[in-house]
Amino acid sequence: MNYKKILIAIDDRENSTNVAEKGFELADQLNAEVGIVYAIDLSTVIRNYDMINPELGLFIKESIVESKENANKAIDKLIKNFGKDHKTTRFTPEGHPRELILDIAEKWEADLIIIGLHGKSGLGIFFMGSISQYISLHSKVPVLIVPQKE
Repeated sequence: MNYKKILIAIDDRENSTNVAEKGFELADQLNAEVGIVYAIDLSTVIRNYDMINPELGLFIKESIVESKENANKAIDKLIKNFGKDHKTTRFTPEGHPRELILDIAEKWEADLIIIGLHGKSGLGIFFMGSISQYISLHSKVPVLIVPQKE
């Protein structure tokens, strides 16, 4: 295997810890550089904005800033727990995660993408779609999908 750049895709779900742990373990074994991408899903931010009381002074722009801060805190925690000794590049783009992950993988020249499976099955995948499934079908590089811990 000649994987020198591993892109780990995470989000706010519990399985992201497992995904990052596996990604950093593999990077250790291969002496690979790590990139972590936490895509800010604008459709979720906008959907959540509908539930926010505008009188509180929270607007979409502030919600995006808060989402980005949370993403960076999550990345910091994962690097502290699993990747202290790695050169790690972070990405926190805004938009549709599946397109953003593929775009970053291509521009950063990743050799491998590691992403988690988030427990959707059957009709859930059919109606909601699966980011990991989309990535695996459209990626130009190999994709490792990490299942949820039991």
